[in-house]
Amino acid sequence: MFTRPHRIDASSLHRVRLGTSRIVLAMSLIAGTATMSAQSSAALGDTPVAASAHHIDTGTPNSNDAPLGAVSSSVTTTPLTTTDNSPATTGDLLVLDTPEDQEIEGLDVRTDLGLLPSDLAPHIGDDTPEGIGFTEAPAAPGTYKSAERVISRLKAPRAKNRLRTLVIRAHWNGNRKDKTSTKRLRKLTSNADKVLRSATRGRYGINATYTPWIKISRTSCNDVRLIGQRATRAAAARNRAHNADRFNRVVIYFPHSSSCASWAGRGEMPGKYVWLNGAKQATVLAHELGHNFGLGHANVVQCNKSRTLTRRGHGCKSHEYGDLGDLMGAGPYSGLTQAAMQHQASWLTKGRMRNAQKRKTTVKLRPRSSNKGIRAVRVRGKGATYWVEYRTRSGLDKVLSKDLTGVTVSLAPPRRGHASNALDMQPQNNNSAIALPLGASWTSPEGIRFQVKKQTKKRATVVVQRRAKKARKPAAPKQVTVQPGDLSAFVTVAKGNDRGAPIQRWRVRAVPVAGGHTISGTVTATAALSRTVMVQQLTNGTAYRVQVRARNEKGWSSWSAPISVTPAPVTPVVTVSSPVTGQSYSQTIPLRLSASTRDTTPAVITSLYAYLDLPWSSSPVYVGRQGFTKKLDLSYDLDTGILPDGTYPMRFIAQDSQGRIGAVTRNVTIVGKSPRITQATAAISGNTLTVNYTMTPQLNQVQGVLIGVRNTANGSVVASSPWLYPTAGVEAQWTQSATSWAPGTYTVEVIALDRNYWPREQIPLEGQPSWGYHRVTRPVTK
Repeated sequence: MFTRPHRIDASSLHRVRLGTSRIVLAMSLIAGTATMSAQSSAALGDTPVAASAHHIDTGTPNSNDAPLGAVSSSVTTTPLTTTDNSPATTGDLLVLDTPEDQEIEGLDVRTDLGLLPSDLAPHIGDDTPEGIGFTEAPAAPGTYKSAERVISRLKAPRAKNRLRTLVIRAHWNGNRKDKTSTKRLRKLTSNADKVLRSATRGRYGINATYTPWIKISRTSCNDVRLIGQRATRAAAARNRAHNADRFNRVVIYFPHSSSCASWAGRGEMPGKYVWLNGAKQATVLAHELGHNFGLGHANVVQCNKSRTLTRRGHGCKSHEYGDLGDLMGAGPYSGLTQAAMQHQASWLTKGRMRNAQKRKTTVKLRPRSSNKGIRAVRVRGKGATYWVEYRTRSGLDKVLSKDLTGVTVSLAPPRRGHASNALDMQPQNNNSAIALPLGASWTSPEGIRFQVKKQTKKRATVVVQRRAKKARKPAAPKQVTVQPGDLSAFVTVAKGNDRGAPIQRWRVRAVPVAGGHTISGTVTATAALSRTVMVQQLTNGTAYRVQVRARNEKGWSSWSAPISVTPAPVTPVVTVSSPVTGQSYSQTIPLRLSASTRDTTPAVITSLYAYLDLPWSSSPVYVGRQGFTKKLDLSYDLDTGILPDGTYPMRFIAQDSQGRIGAVTRNVTIVGKSPRITQATAAISGNTLTVNYTMTPQLNQVQGVLIGVRNTANGSVVASSPWLYPTAGVEAQWTQSATSWAPGTYTVEVIALDRNYWPREQIPLEGQPSWGYHRVTRPVTK
């Protein structure tokens, strides 16, 4: 049964207890059906017991592949400030790891080549269908389907005891059977078996027997006791081997009923029965089996004013299912169980835990998924017992998101069957990340300090100190670096000395040296040791003094020493991978380029264009695109059409949102288009010059052939031909009288011209720029 958030009301934490009251649920989630034989008062982590002899706790909402999670008011579902993937800024600060939203338009082309198809919009992540109720946004975007893939590849320890489990498929009028086959249920129990073997360290597994579909009398899906009675009787009547008394566990599956949309699974606590409301996810079944073993829910304690835990528990509430990284918590990304519950269930042996009894104890913790070493530390305080463990993405915990890993501290339940409460060491991030970060420390109300000194994939070094000083406001940040940006400054701050309570946020301010408007903002801390932010809306060329101060649950530190910085403008960076300098192109020029803004500017790229300048026109050929993004790519194969052979200048120009230009120029040579002189000879015999030549056309049309003769000594033209139109590929001959020429050396030029040759007014001298010309020279002597 669900309870509303409770206030911790014990005195001085001697016996931290939770009050008892009932909640009206809009929806429920991965809970379990619990059966308890006696009533009890609600201590810290208690799930209050119904007045009947058995307690049935509602559970997992049903959705095939949809993210599921607790939807009762006892679970915070407000969107969170994530640590890496969404903005964590206030005012004018921008966190560097925030991805930019991209708006990219189609190509802008100025030729008769036509428009290219627009690129597909970028696709981020997997499609996530809408689920019922709580969608796990605080934990990690994902679905049970992705968790099932991880579990299916899991190598779990061999089970010493395999629980004989009867799986009954039941339906009734008004809730007809679905397409769930025995094969599908085998997959469910196979994966749940891996989860159970991992969670119990090989103590228990599942040996399942399956019944065919069994029809029972019409009933309500909420009356799970009646469903259980009718289903087990019908199964035994149909086949004596399916008598529920012969089995350790009984799982009753029935098609999802919309009238019970608020839950997907229920389980007795303790007991042997599990009910699945259309749910076929391994972690849902394993969660309910956990209740059969007497496990309560994995909750999280959250206190107002961003505190982790207060003396007397004032302003603190226990959020049911709030430990999103625990099997007995909520959602698909739930791994192993908290150390306190493992210990109560005898799944954590004395050889794998350590009691921190001395004034100062240093422990090298192995991940809780490890099969060796110390996996948990128990710390007995005044009326409360703390458990410390290390969560990494390994074993069953591989389903965890990055934010759900790290060193966690939990409050043990007062007795078996009651909820265990994880403490939120990062309350600024709600319950999306609750671990005590590396380098951070936390001091309990009774003066026990926990500190994470070192952290690797294989172990975490944790120090537990008793009779520690009370937590204080953090020291002023000392490790602050500032780099100038464009209209901005980049500030990197390390957490430093938190003085007994984790750093939750920083405030950054930039004050103009000469006076003026101060820019400031607040940045949320994550599990990282430091964070870099961009302070925007600064003025280039203006000197600023930048200062930072830190905040923990005790308040703000003093300001750090000022650091001077002067922002300066930067231009976009244009990178051209094609065309390549020195390489020739024929029918197409592949354009492969990109433009980006530097990390030191808040500006974005708004356009990127490639221009091919034509010597005979003031209007270039161009291809480009527009957008609003930190990086803009352009890929296009430019058809050269009827452009004649020659070298053309190309310009690649990007503009940013501040109107600044970045440019790269490159010369591109086009070949294989214009006609060529493939053979030529020239000689003077007597007073006659004879020139034999062969003209071979290529892709473009031929204008003709011209032959000229220059005096080699002074460059004067002594003879020139009219337009010649030789047959393509056939040797032609041109003769010219040399009677009037003075004795000496002459240069004969045989020139084939493209229809689109340039310049047209006068044939350029050899070595001068020309397009569509192919020139062969031969010396002759008279």
